[in-house]
Amino acid sequence: MKPPQKFIDDLVAWSEKNSRSIADWQKEMVEPILKEEFFTYEKMQAKSTAAAFLCAFVVNIIKFNKIYLKVKPL
Repeated sequence: MKPPQKFIDDLVAWSEKNSRSIADWQKEMVEPILKEEFFTYEKMQAKSTAAAFLCAFVVNIIKFNKIYLKVKPL
């Protein structure tokens, strides 16, 4: 994750390029982790601010993708 700004820039670039086309197998691999009670911003915040923001990023990218796939055909 060093340097931090490059890591953030890489995440933003990835999300702009890939957030609309996450493969089903990738979402299936992430689903069990998303269901874990510890995988929330609040729980991660108690451990690490960086982990909390990464958790929020993953959760929100998956949510965005699900919404996008429902809205796109409309």
